[in-house]
Amino acid sequence: MLTKGKTPPPFKVFIVDDNIELAEIYGAALAAEGFEVQRCKDTSTAVAEGTTIVPDLILLDIMMPGLNGFDALVAFRNTIQTSTTKIIMFSALNQSEDIEKARTLGADGYIVKSTTSVDEVVAEVKAALGVTATPPAPQTGQSTQVDASDTSSTPSV
Repeated sequence: MLTKGKTPPPFKVFIVDDNIELAEIYGAALAAEGFEVQRCKDTSTAVAEGTTIVPDLILLDIMMPGLNGFDALVAFRNTIQTSTTKIIMFSALNQSEDIEKARTLGADGYIVKSTTSVDEVVAEVKAALGVTATPPAPQTGQSTQVDASDTSSTPSV
């Protein structure tokens, strides 16, 4: 329960995408809006890290090496810590079959990368989390990267 006058902690957004540059762009935009952002370029590591990070929302790419985003979505949904986490699929795939498959597997939303601006992605994240105003800034003011070869989080520059 919050004490009067205290602000809630920022929402945690976990970006899972093997395109590091794109993840950094979206991570920076979300961090600028006050979200606590962590990134991971590997789905297997992301599924494991999801149990300790316990994000409020996951932006999940589909076309990933190894475990694809659909399989990662199922794994997140079958893990107690992330079973109710909002998950938005974030992909270059724009076929109706892919969008329907994502929804059937439990995705809360679907963003097509090539047709959605950074501002629209931020708006989608806010809408999914029910944010009507800018959340408070993270304590560190930085987003972090979860390295597939090192599961510890390190501040990004």
